[in-house]
Amino acid sequence: MNTNTLKKFAQQARRKLLEQIEAKLDMVLTTDSAELREKSAQISKLREAINITSREQVIEKVAYTWFNRLMALRFMDANDYQPTGISIVTPREGYTTPEILEEAKQGMIPDDLQVKRQHIFDVLDGKIPASNPQNEAYKELLTGACNHLHTIFPFLFERINDYTELLLPDDLTSEFSIVHDVRTGMTAEDCREVEIIGWLYQFYISEKKDEVFASKSKVKKEDIPAATQLFTPRWIVEYMVQNTVGKLWLQNHPDSGLREHMPYYIESASVSPSGEMPEGQRGDYLKVNAVEELTLLDQACGSGHILVYGFELLSKIYEEEGYNPNEIPQLIIEKNLYGFEIDERAAQLAGLALMMKARSYQRRFFRKEVKPNILCFRDYSYSMEETEETLKALRIATADELMHDMGNMQQATNFGSLIIPRTDSNTLLGTLASLKQKSTIQDVFLSPKLEALQSAVSQLILLGKKYHCVVDNPPYMGGGNMNKELADFVKHEYPKAKADLMTCFMETGLKVLEPKGFLGMINQHSWMFLSSYEKLRESLIGSTFIDTLLHLGPRTFPEIGGEVVQNASFTFWNNKVADSGKFI
Repeated sequence: MNTNTLKKFAQQARRKLLEQIEAKLDMVLTTDSAELREKSAQISKLREAINITSREQVIEKVAYTWFNRLMALRFMDANDYQPTGISIVTPREGYTTPEILEEAKQGMIPDDLQVKRQHIFDVLDGKIPASNPQNEAYKELLTGACNHLHTIFPFLFERINDYTELLLPDDLTSEFSIVHDVRTGMTAEDCREVEIIGWLYQFYISEKKDEVFASKSKVKKEDIPAATQLFTPRWIVEYMVQNTVGKLWLQNHPDSGLREHMPYYIESASVSPSGEMPEGQRGDYLKVNAVEELTLLDQACGSGHILVYGFELLSKIYEEEGYNPNEIPQLIIEKNLYGFEIDERAAQLAGLALMMKARSYQRRFFRKEVKPNILCFRDYSYSMEETEETLKALRIATADELMHDMGNMQQATNFGSLIIPRTDSNTLLGTLASLKQKSTIQDVFLSPKLEALQSAVSQLILLGKKYHCVVDNPPYMGGGNMNKELADFVKHEYPKAKADLMTCFMETGLKVLEPKGFLGMINQHSWMFLSSYEKLRESLIGSTFIDTLLHLGPRTFPEIGGEVVQNASFTFWNNKVADSGKFI
């Protein structure tokens, strides 16, 4: 995979989309035409979105939404994954326009696409005047294809009936179009690897990242993803997952042949080379009777690279356990894998990457109704006074712990996985059940508050769960770059780790682990040495077991200037034993 070529493509595509969508937005907001008057509701939503956020944020969101969709369509075209069997952005051999458009020109449109067939045929035949008939027809076909994929990928292909469609660039069929750029920038060979999704995400936001750091100001919460996203090298992902998920499985099943599939597995005190626990520790491990019970969480999942490899390793376990191959992909996605993410575009791509990985294992996978467990954080937008009044109106009990948690959820896209609910899980589950019982209430003022409460409590439930294994490449951000709300939060909640987000994630990772579960991470190595982390080190040494640690030093991330960031990757066993781990 030529990452230099992918980087150039992703950056140029972002600039082109931003420019074209900005021009389209200006046209939509300043032009009076019969066509636009028919779309007054969409234009109203567009104006509302600009008022709530900003013009720049709306343009940015629409740009990455279309980039993600076109990238997904190209990936599916290249791998013959399209449910209709027809490529949406890619031409047939010997043609220059997308296959779906060529089919329409021959009078054939897939039955599954809910489009105005006769209108498309009339445009192509010249019966309805159009400045560019092929372009107009293709726009309707592209929109129809996206809407069709909504049933399979609702997190990425939301039904297009709002301003996202309005701001779709005008040129979609020429050699200068963004569609042409996508299919030439993503070669068929590169699309053989699902990791292309993660690389393109990192490269797409790389210029934004440079802008954020160049400003030398506190990082706003909407800019945290760009400032902290870093695609983890494949071998490090394998090391972390093999020595957490793989090791936990070997503790429970010492006769497993899983070692044959784990080249970066390190024998250590947690499991002896013979496959038995050391004397005095036998039985002192987290029991996992069936592979369906084993959970892996990535607290900052980005585009899903760690979860995708987790899928691969878990599939080996399922196969060894004799599961039906047709059942394995769905079981892994629904039972085993969880991801948390503050960035909507990354969460979309994490879900997409998992679905594509599952499809590579099972041809008919898209026919199943499967939704990845990817939590994309949403801010809770109501005040505590409004919240208390709403809960009382719904006759749902309030408590100090719940109100505290709801206050934190106002900053969900800022604090993300660092939020550890004070409300116990049973109370949260009971509250959600009560909210769902009230969801039929027909009250124009109460309904949106009820919906917001359900969303916030649902997020808190996932944040309050315990997981068998946690594997992260957490965000790296020193206290000096944190915005005020985030800085105040980590000082209060993570006093030993407050100097950097990465160390806060170390603490929260251990908090959400089951006792005797495994934590795997790659961090900057400064936590091992600097005086600002002394209390954190004392706490870690006193309460957990450093099972393995790789002191990698420089050049771990060569694509970002390897000498700048020096790293250590490690696995912790959430258990205290009188032994020493393996250090390399």
